[in-house]
Amino acid sequence: MMVDGVAVANNGVVGGLRVDGANATIRVGRSTISGNGTGTVIVNGGLISSYGTNQLNGNTADGPNPPTIALK
Repeated sequence: MMVDGVAVANNGVVGGLRVDGANATIRVGRSTISGNGTGTVIVNGGLISSYGTNQLNGNTADGPNPPTIALK
């Protein structure tokens, strides 16, 4: 999944960006992740990657900080 230029906000305890499964990937850029129970949630070996242009704060727990990948 590619998330670009969106607000991931106010999603309660389930979390903001949630990836589940070894083959699941979310790439996120130019987005705000705030007001969630947990900002980023990784379950069962999934992957969240960031283009480094996001705001991840203001959640009850921000969750793991996604590794940065280069823009192409």
